[in-house]
Amino acid sequence: MKLSLKSLTAVTLIALSTITAQAITSQDIQKLYTATFDRVPDRAGVDYWLNSGLAIEEVAQSFFDQKEMQTKYPDGLPQEEFVKSVYQNLFNREPDSDGLNYWIKELNSENITLGNFILAVINGAKGDDITILNKKSQVSENFLNGEITEEEAKVALKAIGDESKDREALEVFIENSDILITPVDKARVRDKFNSGGLDLAKKEEAKIRDEKRIKEDLPKLEEELDATNYLTDEDKKSITKVLREKDINYAIQMLNELEEQRKSEVVVDVPPSEPSTSTTTSTLNTGGDTGGSGNGGGGGF
Repeated sequence: MKLSLKSLTAVTLIALSTITAQAITSQDIQKLYTATFDRVPDRAGVDYWLNSGLAIEEVAQSFFDQKEMQTKYPDGLPQEEFVKSVYQNLFNREPDSDGLNYWIKELNSENITLGNFILAVINGAKGDDITILNKKSQVSENFLNGEITEEEAKVALKAIGDESKDREALEVFIENSDILITPVDKARVRDKFNSGGLDLAKKEEAKIRDEKRIKEDLPKLEEELDATNYLTDEDKKSITKVLREKDINYAIQMLNELEEQRKSEVVVDVPPSEPSTSTTTSTLNTGGDTGGSGNGGGGGF
């Protein structure tokens, strides 16, 4: 996108007047993070600036007080490098020579602040530039909503601008996948591609594969669990979790091992044995001493 100096001046004034007229939004903050830091914002940072009570121009200028900003753009950095960096962060390209010279002149003469320069470039985006910027904003939105990780967001931002080759690769990937059968499944993968690139699309395919595996294997595992005699409810929950994280074979192996363990822990109650009864036979002498008879036993007085 090439603009004359007059057009650039007009765009700057229109863009800044538009900014001033609008209330600050999360999307405004996200674009500032993209332009200055070339990364997605964290939720705490967005909330801080939204609740700061500052106008968007003040927020943009306040970024230059941040340590991260000072490290990325140290004192003495030529204005040319700063302008090129902002364009690259926002649009994956450098400004054309007319635009570059215009902004360098405006910044050096202090006709515009660094913060307002960034806002003017953001709000003056058109054509391919605004398409790329909107895609980067969508990545930030996905990250803030917890749909992707910070690492996935980095990958997604780098992938923006290379979609043509990646889209061809995506369609080949979908066609060769043995799990993406239904239009709904294919749409899920394409949506992830649109929001984060090829790597996220492949992760979504792996997620769909897991979902279908679990749906198929869960009834088998539940049948095995119902047939057990010794497993606790907590045991069964743990085994089901293993199925979701690994596979049916691993889960059944764990089931069998736990079943044996729980079985060995069972104490069988044996009733106490009754005391044995012994019969003592006594020999009773009913007569007198041997060899005696009668009343005295053979002796007299």
